[in-house]
Amino acid sequence: MPGGVVNAARWTNNKIKNLGKLQGAIFSAGLAINDNGYIVGESVFTYGPPFVSHGFLWNGSVMKDLGTLPGGTTSMANAINSYGVIVGQSNGLLTAEHWHAVQWNASGKIRDLGLLKGGTYSVAFGINNSGAVVGYGNIATNAPHASIWTAAKGMQDLNSLIPQNSGWTLINANAINNVGQITGYGSIRGHNHAFVLTPVN
Repeated sequence: MPGGVVNAARWTNNKIKNLGKLQGAIFSAGLAINDNGYIVGESVFTYGPPFVSHGFLWNGSVMKDLGTLPGGTTSMANAINSYGVIVGQSNGLLTAEHWHAVQWNASGKIRDLGLLKGGTYSVAFGINNSGAVVGYGNIATNAPHASIWTAAKGMQDLNSLIPQNSGWTLINANAINNVGQITGYGSIRGHNHAFVLTPVN
């Protein structure tokens, strides 16, 4: 962009479209797109301090500000499913200035998805069409652990759902598909490696 301004963009049939940015913002980035062509991402207002940004939804013609948790200054939209449900992270008055994983429903209402046991922050990176959400957060030792959230069971440590003798510490979950397979990275034998988890039932 002229003048060094960076805006979110979309490429279709080798043609690029400038998606713009939220009013008053200085930077925007598209982070995910769904099957309907809806795009989500982040629009930054100031690098601060304090850093101020809001997640956005671009619906094909208009960029909508998704806002933050009540009293928050930052949010980011990282993924969107085919039903228009969006996940990412936000801070707020009740998060002690930490990020919490959040979900925006198809009407744009924000929901705090909570933390892993003993943790202080969480982030959501992926959502499938069943509404399962993956990401990561810290635990009581402050170590980052991969996470999964479902409406039925809330926020769970993915390390508690794999065999105890696997040798893995799952650090981050980046994406989940519609059959429930999850990909991310973790540590095994002292080295970080990509993983894919496949449900056993």
